[in-house]
This record gives sequence, C-alpha cells and structure tokens, in this order.
Amino acid sequence: MRHSEPTAASCASDMKLALLALAAVGFCGCKDPNHDKVDGPDDTQGDGLVLEPEVLWSEIVPNVATVRFSTSEPTTCAVVYGPPGDLSLRRAASSEPSTSHEAVLVGLLPGSLAELAVEVASEDGTLTSSVIPLKVGTLPVGAPNVELAVHDTTQAFDGFTVVPIRKGDDAWVSVFDAEARLIWTYLTTSPVHTIALAPDGSGLYFNRIPQKDEVEEVIGEELVHIAWDGQLLWSSMVRASHHDFVVLDDEHYAFLGYSTLVIDEGLESERTMQGDSIIEFDRDGDSSVIWNIFDHIEPDLALTTNPEPDKQGRIDWSHGNYLSLDRSQGLYYVSLRHLDAIIAVEAGTGAQRWALSNTWGDLVSSDGEPLLAWPHSAEVSPDGLHVFNQHYDSDSDACSEAVILSLDPEAGTAEEVWSYQNAECSKVRYLGNTQVLPNGNVLVDFSQTGILDEVTPDGTVVYRLVTSIGSEFAYAWRTASLEPTGR
Repeated sequence: MRHSEPTAASCASDMKLALLALAAVGFCGCKDPNHDKVDGPDDTQGDGLVLEPEVLWSEIVPNVATVRFSTSEPTTCAVVYGPPGDLSLRRAASSEPSTSHEAVLVGLLPGSLAELAVEVASEDGTLTSSVIPLKVGTLPVGAPNVELAVHDTTQAFDGFTVVPIRKGDDAWVSVFDAEARLIWTYLTTSPVHTIALAPDGSGLYFNRIPQKDEVEEVIGEELVHIAWDGQLLWSSMVRASHHDFVVLDDEHYAFLGYSTLVIDEGLESERTMQGDSIIEFDRDGDSSVIWNIFDHIEPDLALTTNPEPDKQGRIDWSHGNYLSLDRSQGLYYVSLRHLDAIIAVEAGTGAQRWALSNTWGDLVSSDGEPLLAWPHSAEVSPDGLHVFNQHYDSDSDACSEAVILSLDPEAGTAEEVWSYQNAECSKVRYLGNTQVLPNGNVLVDFSQTGILDEVTPDGTVVYRLVTSIGSEFAYAWRTASLEPTGR
C-alpha cells in the first residue's frame, strides 16, 4: 500500500520515549490477555517503561481496529501491521509531532491472526516496538462473497476492488483484496450506486436512495460519509440528485441532478420532459446548479431513444447515469443513455466544452457508424474516452461492451479504437462501467450480470470476479491503495 514515512521529531538525541500503558480491548470491551504486557525494544524502554497500546475493535466492522497510544515527547508515529511475519500494511498515527497518537487499521483478513508494531520517529532514526499479536474479528452474517474465477498474477493489476454488492433493496458497500477476499463491508438497507474514498483518509463516501419509511418525501439521494470503523461521520440529502457523484475535496462535492421542462403547458395532456444537470455543493448545504442540459441542447423528442411519457406524463428524455472528473483538465464527463451521448463540462463554471453523439453535437462518428449505444460511464485516459455501451435494445442482439474512442476536436470527429465483449455476450440493462488501470489493462463491470473483468489491451481476461446468485455489482473500480486517492 502507498504510504508516507513519519517525519523525524526535533527531540534531544538522548530522548527516552515513555509510552502510556493502556489495556487492549476486545470486541465486548473485555481485557484481552494476549495484549496484557508486550515489551518494547530496548531503545524505547527508558527507565523500564513499556509500550502497550490500546486496541479497540469496531462493533460495526469487526475486522477494523483503532490503535491508540501516547509518547512522553512530541513525535510522529505509524503503525505497521498484517499477517504474522508480514507487517506490510501501514497507517500513519500522527502526521505532526504530538504526544497522542491514533491509527485505524484497515485491510485485515476477517477471522485471521495478525500482528502490529509501532514505529516512532526520533532524531536517531525510526524506533520500532516489538510485535503485538492480534485476533481479528469476523464479518457479520450475510456479508457478500465473490468468486475469483480468473487470476493471472503476472498480468493482473495488484490492488483492491471497491464496489457496492447489491441484493434486492440492500447494498453491501465493500472492499475486496487482490485475492477476492472481503476485507471491509458495511450494510445499508437501500440501493447504492457509487463508492469513493475520503480524501482525508477517514473512510469513504457512498450515495444511497432513501426508503420511503425513512423520510417524509424522497427528494433525491443521500450522500453518506462513513468512517472505516463504521461510524457515521456526516450525511446530506441532495435535492434532485441521482445516480452518481464526485468528491472534489473534504468539503465539496458534485452530483448528477434532474432538471425538468414542462411541455404542452396548459393543455389537458400536459407533459414534463426530464433532463439532467450537475450540482456542486458543500458540506454546509450550499449548492448551485452549474450545468443544465436544457441550456445547451435543444429539447427535441427526435433526439431521444425514449420519447414516450410514463403514466405521470413524464418523458425520461436524457437519462444521465454517470459523472466523472478529469482533474488534470478540470472537466466533468456525463453519460446520457437515452440521447446516446457524452457531454464534457468545465468544473466550477459549468461551460459545456463539447457534446459527443452518433449523429449530432460537436463530435460525431468519423465513419458514420454508431459509437454509443445506451452509454454508461465515461472516463478519460491517454488512450482516449472509455465508455461502457449497454446495447440493451429489444431489437438488438448486440452484447454489452467496453469501448475506447479516439477524439479529434479540431475535426469534430471520434472513432472507436478498441472494444471488449465477454465470451458470455452479457447484456446489461442498467449500470455497468469501465476503468483504465495503471498497468494499462481495462476493468469492465457487467453489473447486473454479476461479472467483473480485467482485460489486457488484446482482450485477454486476466482477472474475473463473479458474484453469488441473486447479487450484482454496482459501479466498480480498483485501486492500489486504501490511502486517499479519490475516484
């Protein structure tokens, strides 16, 4: 995992570290005899003082532990941990010199034995305590599991998979390691689309659709900030929000939103046209709509693949479903299923940079062949624009697929340069996404079919996760580290 080395404290060279002796605490708050007295190394034991941190196991996510300890002089510390003999995981316990230190241990295998040690920065270098044994708790009944159907360790990306596992109205917000072992999960009784790591390292965010028995009126989705130990840190209902969000920083966010246009106004058959917007908002509740599709694209029924109104007279005209942010360019990308379109929008200003579609917009197919077919997800890489095409049409036998599109803004054209369909010809009706990985491979999430593939540029499957029967993936992505990297 990616980490930062602790900074050496400005302490006297003969500093003797005194570590506050605290009892280790188990699941039920009982004293754990395994942690009664663990001697530190000689160079941290000045005057016979003993290192004995307090280990508190979460009751919500039982394989997550909070480690607390004190030093007699201000310094920086970290906790290294992992399976016996392999302390390869690391969490900072303090980034600035302090006498009080705390680290949350994430990534321990449920029900396993583990070890930890404390590293303390001094003028003479890093001092390391002796190893402390741990017995890791087990996950709750009903926690999801996936099958690792393919794993070519020589070519697959070595990292974590972050994905909600949905079953009915429930969702398990989950993290799996490279061996497809569940190392973190949190149950919410509501559908979830997206997960993002918190930039401050405190935990993660997810969006959920509140149930009718939870709120007086469902006005949008709820953005939830959960600590690694399962504690709720913050949540906010975002009016008219739906599907997807982006964490801009620890205080600011963006969400896909609905916009509505009334047509046939005043007539007995009055109808509304539902479009999309981008909402930027902060933790204090201040929000603004920076982009509204109806300000940029003519609300023409001929453009949509879904022109018929529902029973309430509402036409789901554009059906936005995915929001991503290219931080290097400061551009949002929005995929619009019913318009077969991708839109690029400037973050902050809301200026529309371009619209890509099969037959209209600033960018169109260079050869006249359709590029987009019920698109879900839009991510950029040096190779081009990555899109998941559902191809879910009763008149089509096409498979859902991931594609890469090469864009030529000067010529106003785009062309397909790569595609992948799995051997099962999976047909995805909702969700589905792609992600370009640091090793050049592409992650392809076939969502409701319960298949998640990592493929090489030549289309070879080198990693595959399969959900249990009755479960499905929501939007998925992989990361080398659970330290904050965003999504």
